[in-house]
Parts: sequence; C-alpha cells; structure tokens
Amino acid sequence: MSLSHVLERSKRMAERVRMRTRSIATIMLAPFLIGYGFSQAVMTVNVPDTSAAIKGALIKKSTFDPHTRIAQLTFVNDYPEDITAWGYCVKVSTGKKSVNSNEDFCKWSDALSSVIDLDIEAAKRPQTKGVIDCPWCHFIRAGETYTLVENYSLQPNVTDARIILNFVAYADGNTAVLDDPALDEITSGRSQRKSLAIGRQALLKHKQDLIKIGQDVFSNVNNPHPAAAMIEALQRVAATNPTMEAELRYFKAPEWHRANPQEFVPPLEHEYLSQFVADQQVWVTELSKHQIKGVR
Repeated sequence: MSLSHVLERSKRMAERVRMRTRSIATIMLAPFLIGYGFSQAVMTVNVPDTSAAIKGALIKKSTFDPHTRIAQLTFVNDYPEDITAWGYCVKVSTGKKSVNSNEDFCKWSDALSSVIDLDIEAAKRPQTKGVIDCPWCHFIRAGETYTLVENYSLQPNVTDARIILNFVAYADGNTAVLDDPALDEITSGRSQRKSLAIGRQALLKHKQDLIKIGQDVFSNVNNPHPAAAMIEALQRVAATNPTMEAELRYFKAPEWHRANPQEFVPPLEHEYLSQFVADQQVWVTELSKHQIKGVR
C-alpha cells in the first residue's frame, strides 16, 4: 500500500469515528501512538458556546455555507514560531433533535511525526520532497493563513456548524488552550495538550530504545549479518513490548516507503542497519527539540 493510500485511509478512519460515535465519549488514542504516522484523535463531546480565543492565532473568518453545508475557520498563525499540533471543536446544529443525536466533536492533529518521517525520506530521495501532502503532514508556518474545513454535504440534517480552534502547540514547546470556565478538559484543549506532551515524551524514549538496540547489535563486531540480528533483537523486545511490533514490521520491509511491502534482508546489511540507526537519531534530535513545556 502506498503512503498516499495510507494517508487517505487514515483520514477516512477518523471521519468514520466522528460519524459513528453518538454518545459523550473519551475516545483517545494511546498516548505513544499519537507519535506514529498520521496522527489524529477524534472525540464526540458536547461543545458549549464560547467567545474565548487562542492566543497567537488570529481568526480571520468563520463560516457555514447552508447550500454546500461546508464549515470553515480561517486563521493566521500570529506567533513567531510554527504550529506543530492543533485541535478544534465543532458545534453542530441539526434539524432533528433527540437524546442521542449529538453531532458535536473535538479533533486534534500532531504533524510532527509526519514531518520528521517525510523529511528523512526526502533527504534520501529528493524527488519525493513535497510530493505527499495532507492537512496534518506539515506545520502551520509563522504568518501562514490556514483554513480548517468540515464537510457536511452528505448530511442533509445539518443546518449549521461552527468550528472553534481550541488548542495549538508551537515549535518552541509552548502551547495555547481556551480559557473559559464553561469548557471542560476536552473542549478547552487541556486534555489534548496533556496527551500530546505524554505522547511525544513516550515516542522520544521509544526512539532512544531503538537506537540502543541497534548499538547493541553493532557491539558484536564479528557478526556478518547485523540486519538479521536486529530482526531477532526486535522480535525478542516486541514479545513483551507491543510498541516495537510496528518497528519490526517496517524494518523487515526495507522498501515500504516505496510502496513495496515485501519482507527481505538487504544484501548490504551493515549499511542498512547503520542507516536505520541514523534515521532514529534524526527522530531523537527532532523530538527533543519539540517537547511540550509546562505539562506534567
């Protein structure tokens, strides 16, 4: 499966979660999984009205087109650093009300993992730079105008929808949430901020552990098959640590970024493992720079 197909499937899965969840829920992805791939979490909640605003995000326009049933929120990143993660809630009005008809939800995205992964691949294959894009595959640059969109064209019962930006994380580790006593942990963005902080901390440790495993394999200088030894080492760790299962799967498929899922051990095993460890070091460097400040 190509990376673009993975991106599209991830987007569809997030939409299905939003569409099918009808009760107030605390749906959250496991914190460390928020660091993997194309990170989004969706929670169905009751969204109160609020006039609170995010510091550093200048709202330019908030609209709902009753003909296309498309809601949009356009804002400018007015902070001197890039936005690396963001979240918003949507307050939805429908023509038909019932106890279980709540359509409100909150969603948040962390672009950091996608940006790191795509940058690593672009360094190896410059022709791929900028080829793949999605709403959560790049940072929102300082000074950039960005539009959030929710499409209700296939939901004729929706009569109005208002997007409320409720959380941003900046490249310097600072964050902003909504300050309104009417909002709870989720609708204010505080819960998302905490999950982001926990997730990035966990992912940093995960990548550090991967480097240690690779270094331990290389410590046996007489081993002519270090890549095969790395697979065995990852299998041992994955038996008690499920977070390593994905790393094992990808390591066994050296060309998965080229849409080739075939498992094989490359002939140049030393070079392959060396590149893998170097890639993890890039992850560690970038994750260390983007840890969230002031959240325990």
